[in-house]
Amino acid sequence: MPFLFRLLNFLEKHSGLISAVGLVLAAIGVLLTLVYLRLYSSELADQRVEQERLAWERILRAMHQVAKFAAMAQLSSATHSPFLKKLGFVPLEIAEKYGSAQENLLNYWHQLKLELDIMPDSHLADTIQSFVAKYDSSADARATDAFSADIQPIARQVSLRAQKAFRTRKAEQS
Repeated sequence: MPFLFRLLNFLEKHSGLISAVGLVLAAIGVLLTLVYLRLYSSELADQRVEQERLAWERILRAMHQVAKFAAMAQLSSATHSPFLKKLGFVPLEIAEKYGSAQENLLNYWHQLKLELDIMPDSHLADTIQSFVAKYDSSADARATDAFSADIQPIARQVSLRAQKAFRTRKAEQS
């Protein structure tokens, strides 16, 4: 404590030093603020890239499940089944195995639509939106060969986009 009083007495005698010390401390504060702002902006950029990667992974997961259950629904559907066309009926073991396919397909279809609502604007998201709009009117349309043919290239593009975001994240961490 006495040291502090002696220091203040010294600075009082040399009043110009108080201003100089204040300016030095202010400059140090400004420099530290700039350093922290750069760190914070870099952290925000990393979080944005990670959020985008996670969003594309969620879209890809939902599209994979939609494609899987669309194929199951197609096999078990009375209107589109290749078994029905070939045999004249859907074998009981197939009907039992794929009975809930339409319900699961509808659940994942709604999940895909919800994920698309929170996606940032991009050309690929617009492509997926138009695909969803095309097949959204009829659950029966999602159990067709055309649906399977249309979803495959879009799923491939989503997969590549998610991989690109992941590689970008890995490269930034290195």
